[in-house]
Amino acid sequence: MRFITSARPQIAFSAASSGSKATSSAVSFSINATATVGGAFVANNSTKGGTAGTLYSAGAFTVGDKIVTSGDTINVTYTASA
Repeated sequence: MRFITSARPQIAFSAASSGSKATSSAVSFSINATATVGGAFVANNSTKGGTAGTLYSAGAFTVGDKIVTSGDTINVTYTASA
């Protein structure tokens, strides 16, 4: 997927509650090309296109694939459950 920022956006988490931990707000991706986006991942490497670091989680969007075009914004939230 092509997004405008020079690095992967940083996520912030709220305090754990009832056995889960979630992002404190949505992570926004400003899109600059036409594509189909099917999911997201959480990693500790902010380098756009980087392959080093630790992959913590990856998964498909619960609402299915999203077709995006230049100028769109995708807002992603994430929840990890025990």
